[in-house]
Order: sequence, then structure tokens, then C-alpha cells
Amino acid sequence: MKAKSATKLSQPDEHLLWMGHGAFIFFIIFTAVFYKERLLNGDAAYYTFHVINYEEFFVKHARYISYFTQWAPLLIIKLGGSLKAAMVAYSTVFGLWFYGMYLVASHLWKNPKGGLFIALALFLTMRYKHYAGHTEITFAIGVASLMMVWVWTDKKPPKWFTPKIDWVVKLLLLSWLYIIHPIIILPLLVVMAADVAYHRRWKDVQHWSFIALTIATFILRFITVASDSYESGKISLLSKGMEVFQSPGDYYVIEIIEKFFIQEYIPVLALFLFTLGWMWTQRKYFTILALTLGSLALLAVIIVTYSYLRGDIYIMIDGYLGMLGMIWGTAIYFYIKDVELKYWKTIFVGLVLVFSLIRIYEKEYVLRERLEGYEKTFEMYPDQAKLFAPLNLHDWDKFWYPFEMPVETLMLSSLDGIKNSKTIFVDYDVLGTDGFIEEGNYFISFNQKLSVDLLNPKFFNLPADQPYIRIEKVSWK
Repeated sequence: MKAKSATKLSQPDEHLLWMGHGAFIFFIIFTAVFYKERLLNGDAAYYTFHVINYEEFFVKHARYISYFTQWAPLLIIKLGGSLKAAMVAYSTVFGLWFYGMYLVASHLWKNPKGGLFIALALFLTMRYKHYAGHTEITFAIGVASLMMVWVWTDKKPPKWFTPKIDWVVKLLLLSWLYIIHPIIILPLLVVMAADVAYHRRWKDVQHWSFIALTIATFILRFITVASDSYESGKISLLSKGMEVFQSPGDYYVIEIIEKFFIQEYIPVLALFLFTLGWMWTQRKYFTILALTLGSLALLAVIIVTYSYLRGDIYIMIDGYLGMLGMIWGTAIYFYIKDVELKYWKTIFVGLVLVFSLIRIYEKEYVLRERLEGYEKTFEMYPDQAKLFAPLNLHDWDKFWYPFEMPVETLMLSSLDGIKNSKTIFVDYDVLGTDGFIEEGNYFISFNQKLSVDLLNPKFFNLPADQPYIRIEKVSWK
């Protein structure tokens, strides 16, 4: 009887537990229902097309986390599944992974409040990036949060726990984090600093050893990715820091972030500031300092990194802004962990989480309008499968970058059967048409002519005898 009562949750804790279950079940349904919106845009479409067309794993920038998700669509294809089934599997596997992390934290580790922290970290501030169905940054937030939950978990209840297991779990999670996205080190270090201050680990040699190992791991990671032109290009943008902050009015990214805070973050920020106020009453001054300065430092990095933006391409900047949820969620976690929650406080935390999930759901219309624009354009040219659009027809605000439009449209049209395969190419480098679209036996993607014979006949069937036609009108203009 005593053992049973020792593990029995208080009623507020039970409410938090079910709150977390509800959030992740909602997200799994979301990933399944909105698979097209999540996979048929930008880099998500680029990854999805490669996996499905070539039936192989597709890893870029040494982010081997792709093996943890791409097995799902490849398995469906191996079993003879349809294009839709493969895409649904690819989209949904992310939700299943996140729910699995929550179950480990809440049930295996007996830390339901830690499980809720994972939900807060993933959903508090990220919006559009949840529609980039392939993205590594959301996975990195989930794994980094799970690692911190292990640090915060009381290790006494599990009978299987030993000091050696503590390090085994930490090393496994750190190794997992290593193969995802290196930028996660920024919010992770902020959370680690806040943890040291809040729990007074100043003299905990073992914990400082873990922090040092984490830093060393990511130094190695940044050294290994330095040869990657994409990663090194991102890092080199930080050199513009002084220039950006000396003339902030010249950079549209400032306006984008202001919009995000006004439209998306007011209730979330209010809860964060409330928890900081509570910490002030508890004399947790260094924790407040770490979380506040960490948030500002992350914002500064985001502003400089995306200083090149000239339009409202939210899905790009949203991934980095989403990391604020991990920092702000830490403050909320400390509060719900150490305060006897009254019902109204539990309800307030729940309402903020629900608000964030609703805001994620509401972004679906932006992605849906893009797909509807493609479908209506195809209806304008019912007898043509290959459309070549000049750059002046592109809508940057609605369709963002045009690079992946050929594979976005090919997969979208092919969901209705391979006989309906169609594609749109936007001439974003102004190649013109002379000598470029007069032949038929190819598919233009990323300014390259690919033979239609390279398309997977299980899912795609562009006519080899039909050339591209230059169009002068699209549905969205």
C-alpha cells in the first residue's frame, strides 16, 4: 500500500498529465490530417520527393536524424503503399516520436511535469515550422528537452536506476542530439545555466562535467560542419551583427519579429513574465538573469541570421523563434514543479498551451491556399502537364521561395493518380525559353533538366512526348 501511495499523483498533477496527453494526441492527428500542408512546401517537399522518388534515405548537412523518420515512408513503399500512404506516414512519424518522448518522461521516468515541459518547449512559440514536416529543428527541441527532463527527474522511484545509468542516459541523449541540428546548443545552454542557478548546482562537479561535455560535443559538431557550405554560410552571417544593430531600421527582420510578438506571443510572454515575477519573490535572481539574457541573446542571433529577409517568409524564421519556447517553458516548468498548483493556475497553464495549439492549427490556411493556387492553375490548362512560368508571375508573399515548386506541384497532382501528374516550374533565374523548354523528355527541377525516366513510375508519370509550355497567367495573380 505504501509503495502505491508513494507514486500516486496529486489531482493537479493528474490534470497536467492528461493535459500533456491531449496536446500530443492533438498533434498526432494534426500531422496525419495536414500531411499535404506539412510536406508540400519548401525543403519539406525537397526531402519528401527524394525519399519517395528514389526510395532511399536522404540526409543533408550531416543531420542523420533523417534515418529516425524516413524509415516510415520507405517501409510503406516497400509494402506496396500509395503515395498518400507514404506521405501520411512521413508526416505522422514526427508526432509519434514526440509523443514517445512525452510517454518516456511522464511514465517511465515518473515525471509528468517534465513531460509537460516537452509539450511547452515544442508548442509555446513555434507556429509555421510545424508545417515543415521534415524539419530537424523541432526534433532537436524535443530531444534537448527530454535530456533536460532527465536531469530534473527524481531518480529515486525507478528501481532500475544506478549512477552509471544516469551517465548512460545522458550520453545516449547527447549523442542523439549531436546528429540533429547544431543551433540547438543556444537554447540548451540557456536552460542549463538557468538550471544551475535555480537548483544551486554551483559546486556539483558531476553536473559541471556534463555541461562541459555538452559544450565540447557541440564545438566538435561546429568544426565538422564548417566544411558544409550551407552551415558555414549560416555561421558567417553572424559577422554582420554590428552592422545590423547599428541600423536596425534597414532590416525587415525586425518588423517580422515585432509581428510575431504582437500576434502570437502575448499570452505566452505574459505567462513567462509571471513566472519570472514569482522567481523574484523566491530570490532566484541568477535564474531570472539567465533566462532573460538568454532570450535576448537568442533573439539577437535570430535577427542577425535572418537579416537578409525582405518578405514575410515566416516559415523560415519561425524555426529559430520556436526555440524561445524551450527557454520560456523552463521558467514555467520551475513554477509548476515547486508551487502547489491551485485549480486556476493549472487552468491558466492549460489555456496558454491550448492557445498555442490553436495558433498552430490556424496557420493551416496559409499552406492550404498555396496548394489550392496550384490546383486552380492546373485547371486553367487542363491538357498540359508541364507549365513554365516567368518570374513575374511568382507571388513571393504567398508561395515564398519558388525553388521547390516543381516537386511540390508534381506530388500534389500525383496524389490523384499517376495519370494526373503535372508540374509547374517558375523561371527564378530568368533562363528564358530559348533552347530550354522545346523538348519533351524531361522534368525541370532546380534549373536542371531531369529525364522523365528518372521519375518513380509507381507514383509519377509526366508525358515524355509533351514539352513545357510557357504560361502568361496563373490563378494567384
